[in-house]
Amino acid sequence: MEIFLFIVACQLISFLLLYIFLKKKLEKQFSHDAQIEKIEREVEKIITELNSTTERNIGIMEHKLTEIQNILTATDKRLGVLKRESEKHDLSKKIYTNLSPAVGGNKNRDIKEEVMRMYSTGFSSDMIANQLGTSIGEVELIISLAAKK
Repeated sequence: MEIFLFIVACQLISFLLLYIFLKKKLEKQFSHDAQIEKIEREVEKIITELNSTTERNIGIMEHKLTEIQNILTATDKRLGVLKRESEKHDLSKKIYTNLSPAVGGNKNRDIKEEVMRMYSTGFSSDMIANQLGTSIGEVELIISLAAKK
């Protein structure tokens, strides 16, 4: 009977020690300080992820801005070329307009001579035809016949 009481006492003591150990472990794991530490770690993870995402997005935006700047530079160059070509076109149109009365005013001059004169100064067939009020085919015929002579 003494052995039985001794075994029961040992089991009670071991249950008591196990209870105390588990209680302290649970209190430690679920205490306010432990919960706060857990939350702080989660917040730090979230902040780290946000920082890396922000850095990646900033890098993408900087790359896109560089692309936009390159496109704007190319567009500015093209606009400059377009402006120069437009100015050349306007100038040539003005010159041809000023030539028109001289050509039209000289009724006595033979059309063949006028075509050859304009062709020798560098006018194209369509410009000559436009200035003289004749067809491009006629102008080209006159030029080709004169070249065969």
